[in-house]
Amino acid sequence: MRKIRDEFSATFYCPYCNKELEILFDEKTFPSNIKSFNWGAFALWPIWGFWNGMPYLFFVNLSLNSFSCILLTIGLSFYYGFRGNRLSWNKKKWSSIDNFERYQSEWEWAGKIYTGVAILALGYLLTSDVF
Repeated sequence: MRKIRDEFSATFYCPYCNKELEILFDEKTFPSNIKSFNWGAFALWPIWGFWNGMPYLFFVNLSLNSFSCILLTIGLSFYYGFRGNRLSWNKKKWSSIDNFERYQSEWEWAGKIYTGVAILALGYLLTSDVF
């Protein structure tokens, strides 16, 4: 599969004739949130990956933290934020589209709450005399 266009169509690449083919499905085949930003994957990507068919992300995070690679960690956060729904849809076997959308919606709220608390804590630390 090359590109998911919407809930009912995708573009595929044929390795035999080297052409792109657009496939239209009669029923909803892809989740409606597959192209949206995933706050859970952005803010909590090591834990999110573990529960979304990519457990190696947890160990990647451990190794990055031990080497203090903050820029790479931030880059991975944005990558998984923008590509998280698609990666999860492709990596994990989901029982239904509705189940996937509900599950990612819960991760989205968790990511938004975590990001909000982190911003508030950072603001507090920068404005207080803690340092």
